Amino acid sequence: MYTGDLRFDLFINALWMGWNLLLAAIPFVLALYLFQQHKRISLSWSLGFSVFFLFLPNAPYVLTDLVHLSRVLPELSSRKELVLWIGQFSLFLLVGFILFYESVRRLEKFLLRKKYLKYQSFFRLGTFFVVSTGVYIGRFLRFNSWDLFTQPRLVLNSFRYLNDIPVILFVISFTIGLFALYFLFEKFTQRLHEPLALH
Repeated sequence: MYTGDLRFDLFINALWMGWNLLLAAIPFVLALYLFQQHKRISLSWSLGFSVFFLFLPNAPYVLTDLVHLSRVLPELSSRKELVLWIGQFSLFLLVGFILFYESVRRLEKFLLRKKYLKYQSFFRLGTFFVVSTGVYIGRFLRFNSWDLFTQPRLVLNSFRYLNDIPVILFVISFTIGLFALYFLFEKFTQRLHEPLALH
């Protein structure tokens, strides 16, 4: 939404961005608890893992919120507006993706032992495919994570739309995009943690 009142617009953005980041933080908080090194798998762990995976698409979902910025950009009338809108969205997307990255990284570290690391790429693609399907359901079918409990019949009935060609193309494209972004961010963080070479 764009009203032309910069302070009001940025405030409204902050409200819905904060809500979306709160949802994105749920799987991250769960990951901190569920994927500790010596955590035993139990019934309560399995329930927590189900909630983790149910809410995981909320983190990369924030990337699709770029659509709001793309609609507003032609209406921005000053350089100050442009800088502040882009800056706010950039911070929002970065935090959302970091929450996603850290959630998946902990999941991967917990589930994949050294002897299974050769399957890492397949694990990521499978995970991102499921997540991308969730993103589609949220963005285009407008379901929330908790709707699986509050209106399960509607959510399950919506699955029949998932075999449409445009849906398949979106899910595959988003999966590949997530895979590439995750790989690049992983390499970036690894470089940051490398000790500085002595000259």
